[in-house]
Amino acid sequence: MTKRNMVDELLIKYGRTGCSHECRFCHNEADLNDPANSDFKVNIDTSDPNYPTINVSYMDDSDYANTQVINFCPICGRKLQEETK
Repeated sequence: MTKRNMVDELLIKYGRTGCSHECRFCHNEADLNDPANSDFKVNIDTSDPNYPTINVSYMDDSDYANTQVINFCPICGRKLQEETK
């Protein structure tokens, strides 16, 4: 296998490279959970392509939130970070 990882190889094999697919979760169009049925929301933020994050925030009055940098979309497996040269 080349420098790409196994996920990249599978995405290429099944034609799911780049942004040709429409995953609404990693394109900042939908939350990963239904916030109408819970007191928190989970979403992916790719506004900074060097540091895509998964965010958990509570919708009550608490200031608690959790953010973690991620490399791949947990739903479709697309690599989220841009390649550095």
